Amino acid sequence: MNSKQRILACLLAPLALLSLQPLSGSARTIFFQEKTDPIANPMKGWVIWGEDHVSPPQPLTLFFSYRSWRQIEPEEGKFDFESWERDVWDYWIQKGMKVIFRVYADYPGRPIGIPQWLLDAGLEAEPYDDYGGGWSPDYANPLFLEKARNLIAALGSRYDQDPRVAFLDVGVLGHWGEWHTYPREVLFASSKVQRAVADAFAAAFPHKKMMLRYPTLWSARMPFGYRDDCFLTDTDGPEDWYFFNRIRSALAGDVWKTQPYGGEFCGGGEGATTGTLEQPDECLRLIREGHFSHLGPAGGSIAAENPDHQTTLNAMLKTMGYRFVLREADFPESVESGGEITLRFTLENTGAAPFYYPWSLEVVWYDGAQKEIKSETLDIDIRNWLPGAHNHAAVAAAPSTPQTTAGFLGLRIPDPDQSGPPVRFENTGEERNGALILGAIEIRSEAAARPWNIH
Repeated sequence: MNSKQRILACLLAPLALLSLQPLSGSARTIFFQEKTDPIANPMKGWVIWGEDHVSPPQPLTLFFSYRSWRQIEPEEGKFDFESWERDVWDYWIQKGMKVIFRVYADYPGRPIGIPQWLLDAGLEAEPYDDYGGGWSPDYANPLFLEKARNLIAALGSRYDQDPRVAFLDVGVLGHWGEWHTYPREVLFASSKVQRAVADAFAAAFPHKKMMLRYPTLWSARMPFGYRDDCFLTDTDGPEDWYFFNRIRSALAGDVWKTQPYGGEFCGGGEGATTGTLEQPDECLRLIREGHFSHLGPAGGSIAAENPDHQTTLNAMLKTMGYRFVLREADFPESVESGGEITLRFTLENTGAAPFYYPWSLEVVWYDGAQKEIKSETLDIDIRNWLPGAHNHAAVAAAPSTPQTTAGFLGLRIPDPDQSGPPVRFENTGEERNGALILGAIEIRSEAAARPWNIH
């Protein structure tokens, strides 16, 4: 190598080292504004009665549906899920909503829910007059538990990984499938049968979140949340049977961190309207302290009586479940094509509960026309966003672009099945395809990053 070649090599060496490093511009911090209006985000909020195909007066993403065992399994081993889905689900699913369902064998005031073939096989049913009357199956008969297990297994096979299903109530036992036969408690299933049915649901639904009616010491160690079927009226009080006291007695105070809590107003639509009108502050307190994710199906049918009432309903929707507010984000003003950036952000969950499913958090890159050119899943589990603030730093790879691009960066949490709306951040600002736009970022082409052309 001659002297001129050595000089040229020395000049080029630093440039070679630079070419191996991702070049990023200086970082800056962007602050975000919180929305004041509520958002009907997935898996939370008001729930409406699915059998009534009406236009809901409140924003919502959830509907509820009962179905009798007799309707689901009209012949032993032959299950009719299609008619249930066609008659009730399809109307709401087409609107991007998801279902919470419960199966019952005994519903006061309705036709008998026990399959005829099971009665013909020898299962007896005790008539009763409470709540309009009905028939309570003989839960002590081993035949009941054997066939109930088969039913639950079939439900799991059909719905455990069905994206249309948000949550389900652990039903089958008791009036309305609510795990009681009050006031005739002698009719109810033994503890042994209760635990066997719970075990069957846990085995059949390893992926779906489920709710039991009553917290117990044994159920608190199982993958169940809980539902308060008389929200506001029976939620908090001095006696042992109040919902909050049952949670404490069962040592289930942390269950809400991984399993959902739901509720329903006593008195149906009238009770829901009266309760939210007359006790707005108490409703909000109970949602917050009880970590409720959703209320209904009467809740979704509340029509506001006046502007103050609607303000209360909006505040309740904002408090139920999760509410992800992006506070600030820090990332470079520019990056080399194909290089990496570090994205730092602070997010606050201002709601009462977390999000319960492992949906992905994605960083999205857009070109100058805000056309998506790349997305990448970040290694962040949004289920860990309990109420409060959360700080994250994540490395993301920029797309490779043939020329310098004045692009944009966004964050989004899409529905994995793309069958419903994404989880939206509760911020003002621009959204695109479910993503919140964080700000501009220049993606510098290779030619722009290496301006010298030495021959």
